[in-house]
Amino acid sequence: MNLLKPLIIVALLCPFAGKGMDNPIDEARQRILFRSIGHELLLSVNDRTSRVPPLQKIDDGSYRLDFEKPFAFMPDSLVVIVGRNLSRMESPPEFIFTVTEAESQATAYGFTTADIIKGTVPCIGRALPKRNYFINILVVPAIATAGTHGWNSVLLIVTGLLVLAVLIFIIAWKVLPKSKQNKAVATVKPDDALDSKSIPIGKYRFYPDKYLLLCDHESTELTAKEGKLLSIFTSDLNQVIDRNRLLKEGWEDDGVITGRSLDMYVSKLRKKLEKDVSVSITNVHGKGYCLNAD
Repeated sequence: MNLLKPLIIVALLCPFAGKGMDNPIDEARQRILFRSIGHELLLSVNDRTSRVPPLQKIDDGSYRLDFEKPFAFMPDSLVVIVGRNLSRMESPPEFIFTVTEAESQATAYGFTTADIIKGTVPCIGRALPKRNYFINILVVPAIATAGTHGWNSVLLIVTGLLVLAVLIFIIAWKVLPKSKQNKAVATVKPDDALDSKSIPIGKYRFYPDKYLLLCDHESTELTAKEGKLLSIFTSDLNQVIDRNRLLKEGWEDDGVITGRSLDMYVSKLRKKLEKDVSVSITNVHGKGYCLNAD
């Protein structure tokens, strides 16, 4: 995979295929490209003497590249060679390369130029044994390739969308906590302010059965633990409530009593009551907490 990293970078920066039939690569240039790939593949296995036989055209858009002698090679080498040659061209179409064993006609290896761009080339790092190989090269019709404005345009659009998605996520991440606290709750209407089930706390109306705080027609949801503690506070409003009582009544069902948890939930309640400056929860040292409200 390390061999592919520079190749992928080069491939992404090059103006790959996309103009399709508006700017096709002629057959002569394709033949030169394919023979150059065969020549460089032999050099990669230190074969400087055998020649590359004439390229065979199987049919329109399909070619066969043969070799004189058996040889072993790493697929990585062929992928790098193909990528390097294509990166020099202005707008090549997509190619499919298939390495075939001549004797068995079995496909030994294959990949596409799209695999190179995406970094998804298969079976990298697995050496192919010494065999008589030939390479089939299929030119994918321009109509079958993605886009008509070039890979650069596609990459630019994708990059722009990713940046936009990140910006939306960042904005949502910052705004969401406030919106969750300020959202309107359909189950509590403005007329419910006189509901006998609600408890007044300054400008707030506390609905203990719904774990809701209503202030200026905007509601704030409470967790079950926050609602339980606030119910204890409102039962003795403006009175100091012993810390041990808060722990016992607030956590008796949990079987675990932690002073740190109490302090944490009191801090959360303070934040949800901060819209009314006349409401506060004060800490009485050595005793407990007091919910103050006019």
